[in-house]
Amino acid sequence: MTFFIRLLACLLFVLPASVALTQQQLVSDPEIYEKDHFRGVCKTAKFDSDYVTRLDINNDGLMDAVVNEGSLICDGKRGPDCNEEGCPYNFYVQVKEGGYLMIATARIFGYDFIKRYGNMVFV
Repeated sequence: MTFFIRLLACLLFVLPASVALTQQQLVSDPEIYEKDHFRGVCKTAKFDSDYVTRLDINNDGLMDAVVNEGSLICDGKRGPDCNEEGCPYNFYVQVKEGGYLMIATARIFGYDFIKRYGNMVFV
């Protein structure tokens, strides 16, 4: 019985550490981060002007970023990861400590943020 209690105590001690290792990492700039990724994946990567949109998603006064992979031309193919369900969009929020966190990714055809009652709402 004491072996079981010690094992349980060890698991409870190790579990929070493993959860901490899976936390999202800060990205200094999502535009640079994403473009560098595709420059490594594609032989030639071109990005339209609407590849990154900067806006305040969460109404905290900091500029956030939305990356539209449909505005990427990889080896001559526009939006290589797009399909009949849409194109990948990655949503990043800027944090006051510095850097950005990816908060969501979605395969969609488009999106809009509108302000309702003082808050930004995803449409």
